[in-house]
Amino acid sequence: MICAFLATLACALAARALPGNSIAIQDVTSGLWIVSYTAATNLAPLGTSVTQATIFDVAEQGGTGAFVLRNYETYQFMTADWSGTAPVASARSEASTDEKFFFLQTGTNTYIIKANSNSLYLQTIGGTIYNNATQAGASVYTIVAQTAPVTVAEGTLGEVFIEDITSSLYVTVSGSSALVPTTSVRANGAIFRMYGDTLATIEYLTTGEFVTATMPGNQPLTATVMTPSTWEEYSVFYLTSGRYAIKANSNGLYLQTTSAGIVNSAFSQASGSVYNLVNANPGRR
Repeated sequence: MICAFLATLACALAARALPGNSIAIQDVTSGLWIVSYTAATNLAPLGTSVTQATIFDVAEQGGTGAFVLRNYETYQFMTADWSGTAPVASARSEASTDEKFFFLQTGTNTYIIKANSNSLYLQTIGGTIYNNATQAGASVYTIVAQTAPVTVAEGTLGEVFIEDITSSLYVTVSGSSALVPTTSVRANGAIFRMYGDTLATIEYLTTGEFVTATMPGNQPLTATVMTPSTWEEYSVFYLTSGRYAIKANSNGLYLQTTSAGIVNSAFSQASGSVYNLVNANPGRR
């Protein structure tokens, strides 16, 4: 009983050493950052830099040393099944027993993590994290404090040109209906109508078709849909001075410009592209 008490106390003391209220998690062995998003809720070491890491908001539970972690992007809590056979995921809208974790510090900003659900430790196996290890077999994770971006989804934006900030090129619609930044002349860019509340649709005015984003996020956005649904919805986040980040509702990933066009494949706002939305009808706004 005394040993159990001391072990719990050790976990509680270690948990208080977490570096911040918002964190990113790195798998020490692979050096990859942990990612979890709408279309793939299981925690997975996929990010090659901290800018691609999922940000988790953390909160201690009543002085017990146990923490809950909420995915900043999806508002879902990190959970570990009691069996230890299911992957650890960001998949619970409310936090309870299975959503609590203890962090035991092993070095400077490095920890092993124990699941409250079954008192076993997290370990990375391939591209998945499970809570099925003894303390000796636990994976080690680096915990880094992060500042979650303070942005709010915009409502109706009206008719706009879309400019890729990095290249200073305006988006056009190719012969295959793909959205590609190709022209430095604003007047030659495509005009889109962006409309909605927290979720907006993007309509290509020339054809009246809506821009769609695939769930895998491995193909450019295309203006090909007449009646918008989930895959044609976007969250448009104001950053500063007319600049925006855009997240696809289809898979919860951010838009980024690639050589093939604009793709919904960025794991985080920080790793996505930034766009300038230029009023196409300044006299009407």
